[in-house]
Amino acid sequence: AGRDFSGYYRDSESSRLQLGAPITANVEFSGSYYHDVFNLDADPSRAAAPMQRRARAGLRLRQTPRTAWTLDYEHQQCKDRLPAPTVDALAEQAALGVTRLLGGLTARFSGSFNRVRDRLAAHVYDYSGGSADFSYALTPRQTYTAFVQAGPQGLVVDSPRETAVGGGVDLTPLDGLSLSAQLERRDRGAAGPPSMRYLGTARWRFLKTNTLSLRAQWFDFPGASRPSVASVLGSYSHDFDVPLWRRGDLGGLVGTISEGRGGRGL
Repeated sequence: AGRDFSGYYRDSESSRLQLGAPITANVEFSGSYYHDVFNLDADPSRAAAPMQRRARAGLRLRQTPRTAWTLDYEHQQCKDRLPAPTVDALAEQAALGVTRLLGGLTARFSGSFNRVRDRLAAHVYDYSGGSADFSYALTPRQTYTAFVQAGPQGLVVDSPRETAVGGGVDLTPLDGLSLSAQLERRDRGAAGPPSMRYLGTARWRFLKTNTLSLRAQWFDFPGASRPSVASVLGSYSHDFDVPLWRRGDLGGLVGTISEGRGGRGL
């Protein structure tokens, strides 16, 4: 995004790469790579100059039309680039999940094993986590969700006992228009105060290839002196069709089918 990007640090760069491909009729591969750098000049007047790198590879097995299994491996790195860094850690996560469809209800369960290497403290943390996610489509235009999570998701060095609960609703009042609202309570135990996260998203797709979206988010910390944080993001996207090969005629056959020798053409 460059030094004029109006993000949190106003000078950041982000890279994203995602890939999905079928292996067999019932097995799919997916992978992703994220790389973020904040505070590009490593200005020491700011609290940190973090660099975050994340790579993930996963397999999805469709056992039956209503049951699917996932196996994922993720590697993360988070490093502060200031001369006196506040964090320098590596994390690995292996996760196994299952998704089951029961009528309009979709249930997802997952368990994970995490290992974090805190290179500043020269310490290794091992911990496990799990989550349960439920989604119910009341109608084709109304979907309600609820989830519970034990243990952090991703690179967390100071709070391996984190827990979270939340829910949301997704609505499609009109063709091309979707609305969603979510709330989440996250408790980090002794590592910090609990937080409440409120998220609202509106997305409008028009003329088949154009999308306008608006996303508003608010973090609150009940019972703590920490101030609330609010953000709003608007975006526009256009889909381009880029063919990877050119189709061409391979040949043809022209003739007449007749009823009997020399008879009337059919």
